Amino acid sequence: MTIQEQENEQLDRLLNQIEVPDFSGLESRVLNQSLPERQMPALDRFLDWLLPRENFGKNIWRPATAACLPLVFGIVVGNYFSFGFNLESDGFSYWEDELTMLSLNDYSETTFQ
Repeated sequence: MTIQEQENEQLDRLLNQIEVPDFSGLESRVLNQSLPERQMPALDRFLDWLLPRENFGKNIWRPATAACLPLVFGIVVGNYFSFGFNLESDGFSYWEDELTMLSLNDYSETTFQ
């Protein structure tokens, strides 16, 4: 045996000689203690509100949620894409360009007299 193996065995024997003190009723005290109130994440609270766990709530909210999902999806998609519809008037940008070009003209010439 090497020196390290002998030291390991000696340490094992010394650790086996140590007795653990007896804590009477520790297991029952730990199991019977009151736990703090569980804090649910915001998403879980929202889902529990939207789809309650009791049967009556599920029967009311699930069809309403299923009916609203396409509407919400349409609103989200409609806000991000224009699909070729331009609600801005191009007439204003046209007049802005015309006024800019007119302001660049030189009116100090005498040919207009």
